Amino acid sequence: MLIQLQIRNLAIVSSMELELLDGLTALTGETGAGKSILIDALGLALGERADNGMIRAGSERAEVTAVFDLIGQPAASDWLKAQQLDEADECILRRSLNREGRSRAFINGRTVTASVRQPFSRDPRTAACPSVTHKIESSTLPAGCLWRSTRTCPATGATVPALPG
Repeated sequence: MLIQLQIRNLAIVSSMELELLDGLTALTGETGAGKSILIDALGLALGERADNGMIRAGSERAEVTAVFDLIGQPAASDWLKAQQLDEADECILRRSLNREGRSRAFINGRTVTASVRQPFSRDPRTAACPSVTHKIESSTLPAGCLWRSTRTCPATGATVPALPG
């Protein structure tokens, strides 16, 4: 499950830390409040294509870190062990990009290539509630890290299915 998202110098955000607890977290706010920046930041951490135009004006680089709790996620833990990237019960995905267009990715503090990072970004997943739909890139491997179980949207009563983990 995603437990923390940190953003530095991305779009209009100079510095932000978001801690998530068990249960449903809903991102709400006025148009232009920055909800899509959070989704874009998570996408970058998971391996979406980076663009140096995403770097905050006046900054030389941007950095995004997503921390996942792996308790109850044996498939993700096993994959990290097989890649020699395991660290206790967490998976820390970090991505930095600079003005020259270079991007670096890290899993649990170790530099990784796009091919190693690929399982985190290849299958589109969708979550919807009430009329807003966001596409989140994740794979069948870490998907369970985003949502642990089926959730019910309190506004509509609609069920948002859990992703296989």
